[in-house]
Amino acid sequence: MKVYRATGWWLAAMALTIMLLGSGCGDDNETEPTPVYWSRVSSSTNRSLHGIDAVSSTDVWAVGDFGNFVHYDGQNWGVRLTTFTNDLFCIDMLSSSRGWAGGGGGIVYRYDGAEWTRVDQTLTANNLYGCHFSSDTQGWFVGDDGTVLQYDEGTWVLHETPSTKRLWGVYVPSGGDGWACGEKGTILRYRNGVWELVNSPTSRDLYDLEYFGSDNVRVCGDGGTLVRISGGTVGILDIQTTQLLSAVWFFNDSHGWVATGKGSLFHYVGGTWTKGGYQHRTGLNDLSFVDSDLGFACGDGGTILKYEYQ
Repeated sequence: MKVYRATGWWLAAMALTIMLLGSGCGDDNETEPTPVYWSRVSSSTNRSLHGIDAVSSTDVWAVGDFGNFVHYDGQNWGVRLTTFTNDLFCIDMLSSSRGWAGGGGGIVYRYDGAEWTRVDQTLTANNLYGCHFSSDTQGWFVGDDGTVLQYDEGTWVLHETPSTKRLWGVYVPSGGDGWACGEKGTILRYRNGVWELVNSPTSRDLYDLEYFGSDNVRVCGDGGTLVRISGGTVGILDIQTTQLLSAVWFFNDSHGWVATGKGSLFHYVGGTWTKGGYQHRTGLNDLSFVDSDLGFACGDGGTILKYEYQ
């Protein structure tokens, strides 16, 4: 990249132009760029990070390859040393003192506010890629071969499902009406104690889902696929990109984000998609927001990005 030097108003104008156009770099130029609010922060690891969850502005966790737990205390990111060597793919923090994580070989870990310890479960050795807990005693993991593993008041339950496809995303609230997504366009719905196969509008792999109501879900996947489930209708939203969508986060029906496997971020506000102000060029794997003004993303090579709207 060439560096140009100048002074005065021209330099200021160029700085503003670069800020506005920086997000448009890459192979997808279908959307208009927006101001830069994402920035990269040091994560203290070069291991790929697959899951991130923000409890607050001073308490954020990420997990990744070779058993890496990375924590942010509001000032610095640091690796929490453990004896674990299994790759970790998902994390769900309920509070600063309670959390769960899962990964390779069916390994499950639990956080008690001081340390992460392994929780024994003998029902599956399949990799666990997605998790969601509605409380410290009620939660779900999904993984290879259609694995759906429930933690219910101290008891592990392996559920039967109508699919043997790999599952990456899951969300089941305390009321029990939930969803899962996965390979080849697989969408599953859980209600009345049974997992059902939903007629999917795509055959693309689906990697993540965001739930904000029993019948209001967003599911993202390969080839720029974003599925909208609302009011009993399942359809495709046009995000105007062909990039792999790796993670999705929606605050409500009209405001959300998606991250991509090529490092892009797309922002949805009131019916309009824009490229989200940062082109990292390293794959992103997960998103988590404290609120609409503060969020985090994690990805390959220890990548952590911070979103701060000021």
